[in-house]
Amino acid sequence: MNDKPRSRSEELHELLSDLGRCVQEAVTGSAEVNAALDRIRERGYEPSFVVETSVASASGSPGDGDPGIEMSVGVHRSPDPVEATMTPLDKKFLRSLKISVE
Repeated sequence: MNDKPRSRSEELHELLSDLGRCVQEAVTGSAEVNAALDRIRERGYEPSFVVETSVASASGSPGDGDPGIEMSVGVHRSPDPVEATMTPLDKKFLRSLKISVE
């Protein structure tokens, strides 16, 4: 068992990581968000979005030796993988560049 007290930055990191997980679950589980993403995809775009939260400690002031804490956490949702098929012309082009096509 670890009896060492956590630092303020470790505590804040844990809190922000928890917030990130909660936001990610809320966003990815939202039918409205998924419907909006589908509408964007239907128009030929591939959406990707980032949510970022920044926190700065208000308790530290320049004269008291405590610089405070600044930390941020981001939630990133990358586009879903896309299936790609190569045409015979694609393969011919890659072979012309000495790239093996299997």
